[in-house]
Amino acid sequence: MGRTGGPAGNTLSAVSELFHLLALCVNVWLWILVFRFVVFWIPAVRTNAALASIAAVAVTVTEPPLSAVRKVVPPFSVGMGVMDLAPLVIIVVGQWILVPALQTLSKGT
Repeated sequence: MGRTGGPAGNTLSAVSELFHLLALCVNVWLWILVFRFVVFWIPAVRTNAALASIAAVAVTVTEPPLSAVRKVVPPFSVGMGVMDLAPLVIIVVGQWILVPALQTLSKGT
């Protein structure tokens, strides 16, 4: 159903639904990113084949954007470890900027 009826209303409704779908996809992708990093902190993942294969899919889906962000915000040394801020940058940008913007566009069109 269009907001104003007629072809123009249907087009606006379709664009609105597209922005809503994009916001949903970004949210799902962000949860996959969180899953990726949480699951690698759990030692049982290394021994459980099912969890390891799910984690491998999560890595495949999330690594390209992480690599791009790492070019701008490279990991840095902290004591004897390395701190990678790329996931945090993506989550902040996604949850606080991208998703609200897409939701606003889905309501405003």
